[in-house]
Formats: sequence, C-alpha cells, structure tokens
Amino acid sequence: MNNLTNKVIIVTGGAGLLGKQHCHAIYKAGGTPIIWDTSSCPDYTSMQVDVTNKEAIKEALDIVIDKYVCGFRKSMEQLLVSVYIR
Repeated sequence: MNNLTNKVIIVTGGAGLLGKQHCHAIYKAGGTPIIWDTSSCPDYTSMQVDVTNKEAIKEALDIVIDKYVCGFRKSMEQLLVSVYIR
C-alpha cells in the first residue's frame, strides 16, 4: 500500500474481520482509519453510522471534517470520496 501519511480514510463496515484488516493496513501505511459501522470497534476510531441513511452520513461527515480537517467544512457534494481496493 502507498504512503497514507496525513490521510484520513473512512472504512464502512470496519468493525468486521475484513474491515479491521483494511484498517490495519491503512494504519501501517501511515493513514488514519475512521470506522463507520453499526457496532463499535475498540481498535481504531469508530463511529456508529447507518450508511443506508443519507442524513446519518451527512452528520458523520460533518464530524469527521470538523475533527480532522481543522474546521474546514465542505458540503457532501463537494467532498470526493475514493475507494481503493487492491
């Protein structure tokens, strides 16, 4: 995996076995994994987010942006979310 230093990556379903492995790889590459799942995960920063609910996603994005982007806010439409799967 490439160098992910100073990158924040949202991992949906990250509390499960496969999701935890993705989080571990992100962390080892220098990134900060943020888990969005219906259950919590004590290993990494996690938020209980129902990703089938548009409003819940918007609220969770606002929290992540406020915490990790130093208060700089963007609307969900302006935020580019990339999923990288090897």
